[in-house]
Amino acid sequence: MIKRNLLKGAAVFLSCCLIFASAGCGKKKPVSTENTTKAVTEQETKETKKTKEEQVTIAVKDADGNTVEVAGIVETNEDGEKVVIIQDRDGNRTEIKADSYDDSGDSSTITITDSTVGEEISEAAKDDKIPKADEVIPTKPSTNADDNNSNNNSGSNSGGSSSDSSDNNNGGNSSGNNGSISDNGGNTTPSEPETKPSTPDTPSHEHNWEPVYDYIPHEEVKENVWVVDKAAWEEPVYTKYYVCLQCEYGECEYCNEHGTRQNEFVSGDALDEHQYDCLDHGGSCMNSTTRKKITDYIHHDEEGHYETVTISEAYTEKKLVGYRCSSCGETKSN
Repeated sequence: MIKRNLLKGAAVFLSCCLIFASAGCGKKKPVSTENTTKAVTEQETKETKKTKEEQVTIAVKDADGNTVEVAGIVETNEDGEKVVIIQDRDGNRTEIKADSYDDSGDSSTITITDSTVGEEISEAAKDDKIPKADEVIPTKPSTNADDNNSNNNSGSNSGGSSSDSSDNNNGGNSSGNNGSISDNGGNTTPSEPETKPSTPDTPSHEHNWEPVYDYIPHEEVKENVWVVDKAAWEEPVYTKYYVCLQCEYGECEYCNEHGTRQNEFVSGDALDEHQYDCLDHGGSCMNSTTRKKITDYIHHDEEGHYETVTISEAYTEKKLVGYRCSSCGETKSN
């Protein structure tokens, strides 16, 4: 009898345990906000650390020393460090290292100090691959959209697991639970993903090159010049001599036979002595004359004076140094 009563009591106790267990399993599982809070915190952190962008003018020197100005971007990260970015018209971005530029001058202009980097930028600017300084560079598309989507997906997944649990345990109450979870997730609805703005098609620019001249003044040139008044010349020196005409023409037979024929004498006395001797010996020398001949020259230097004369008049030289586009102001060397 006692054994039967014990068996009945055990059966009743087991039934009660089963009833309470079923009631406990049917309760709604509370929705966890851990994932939602985590998504919001990560979103706020990324917004705080987002770098700031500022468009500036980038000044470079080309191979000819001409200054070329293009548009660039300065990005300042969360540590306050500046990075210069050159973005071409296709959206490609090139980072310039800190030791290749100088921003100590005008706050709106950054000068490229690296000649190699400057030449690459100037060449790209000539081909119109880089926006000019007065153009607005499209901002870089935000990458936070992917992070927001991943956060939302994780929130949806956590909500979905709760819904599945509710569906398995409560059946018809699943629609109400899903609606509740969707409302909680609404507090962290991410912003719409930013699409990368398309680069507008920049119409091709045909340069209108106009010559650029440099004007170089030249002063008047004067010199002291020697002016000849009388050219150099040679003055002849004449010597007088005496001539025996019979000997000159060979008419005296005595002088011819005895070899005393002489027709020129340096003095009158010498001529008289010759003719008297000839007559004493039967000769015929008695006629004479005098003549002059050049025996020397005296050199005379030229005569003149100095005068100040103009060698070259003052003038201005017009020299072509290059070309400038009348539309955009770009220059190129000659």
